[in-house]
Amino acid sequence: MSGSKAETIALGGRPPFDRWTIIILTCRTPQTDFRLALAEELRRLGNKVLYVFLKRRPAVSVLDADMLDRPSEVSFYSFVAKMRNLSKLTDKLLVFNSTNLAFPITSVLLKQVTGGLWCFDIHDDLLYEQMGWKRLKAAIAQKLLIWQSHISVHSAPTLAELFPLSRHLGNASHIIPLSRRGEFQADPVLILASLDGRFDFELARDIARLNRDISFHLHGQISQGSSDAEYGLKELLKASPNVVYFGPYSNDVLPGLLDTYCLTLAPYRTNCRLTRYIDPLRFYHCLNSGLELITTDIPAAQNLTDKLHVISKAQDFRPLVAQLSTQRDKRRNFDSHCIDLTWRRKAEALMQIVGDHAAVNAHK
Repeated sequence: MSGSKAETIALGGRPPFDRWTIIILTCRTPQTDFRLALAEELRRLGNKVLYVFLKRRPAVSVLDADMLDRPSEVSFYSFVAKMRNLSKLTDKLLVFNSTNLAFPITSVLLKQVTGGLWCFDIHDDLLYEQMGWKRLKAAIAQKLLIWQSHISVHSAPTLAELFPLSRHLGNASHIIPLSRRGEFQADPVLILASLDGRFDFELARDIARLNRDISFHLHGQISQGSSDAEYGLKELLKASPNVVYFGPYSNDVLPGLLDTYCLTLAPYRTNCRLTRYIDPLRFYHCLNSGLELITTDIPAAQNLTDKLHVISKAQDFRPLVAQLSTQRDKRRNFDSHCIDLTWRRKAEALMQIVGDHAAVNAHK
C-alpha cells in the first residue's frame, strides 16, 4: 500500500471520510492557485478529484497519485458532457466552486446540468473593489451563486459578518517546515505581498527610511489595472533605495524563496474594509516555514497573536527586530514551526462540513 493511501485509512481499514468525486472549479492558473494544494489533499483523503481551470476552453486535470497530470483543454460542450457523465456515475458528486464572481451564469447552468452537491468558496469580500453599476451587478451575481449553492464556506472568520449562513474553512499553506541552521538574521527582510489597495505603501516607506541599514526584498504581483498600486510601488522604490522589488512569484518557488530569510514583514493597511475580510496566505506560508512574522493590526493577525508580532507604527519595527535578534525567548515562531496550519487539516474540515450536510439532508 502506498504511503499516501495509507494515510487515509483509519483503524479497521476504513477511510475516515466517505469518498466523493470532487470537481474543483477555479478561475486561477495552477501556478498561482491556492486551492490546488487543497485539491491535492482532498485526493489524498481517498476522493477522486478533477481540477478545472474554467475558461472558454476549460483545462481539465485529473489529480493522480504523484502530481497534477497534463491538463486537457476541451471544448465547453465536451466539458459539460463530461460533468454530466460524472453525475450519472456517482451519487456523491461535490462541485467546489472557487471561481469568485467570474462565471455566475455559467456556474448556475452547470449546476442545473450536473446536479451534485455545490459548495461556493468565499475567500474575501468579493465586492470590495467594485463601484457604482459594477458593484450592483457583482452583488446580484454573488447572491445568485450563494442561492444556487447547497453550502458556502469562507476563509477569514470575519466573513461571517457578511455571510452568516456560511461555514468557516479558513486558509492554510502547502509549505512544510524548513530546516534552518545558523543564527537568526534580520537582514534582509522578506515582504511577500499582493500589491493592491491592501498594501500600506506609506508604512513600508517609513519603515525602510528608518532602517536604511536593512534591505527589504519585495516579492509580489501588482494587481491588474491598479494604477494606485503601480504609483505606490514606484514611489516606494524611488524613496527607498534599500527596498528591492523582485516581481511576482509562483507557488513552486516559495520553499526556496522562504528558506532564504528569517524575518518577514506584512505591511497591511489597518482599520479599512479592504483588510477586514482577508485571511492572508502569506501568513501561513511564512509561519509554516519557520519565519518570524511582523505585521499590522488587521483582524487576521488577531487570530494568530501567539505566533506573530503586531506593530502599529514604523517606529515600532526597529526595537522589535533588535529584541528578536538578541533575545531568543522573544521569538514566536523561529524553530517552532506552525505545522498545524496545513491544507490537510482544511481538507479534513471541508469533508466534515460536506458529511454533516449530507447526513442532515438524508433524513429530510
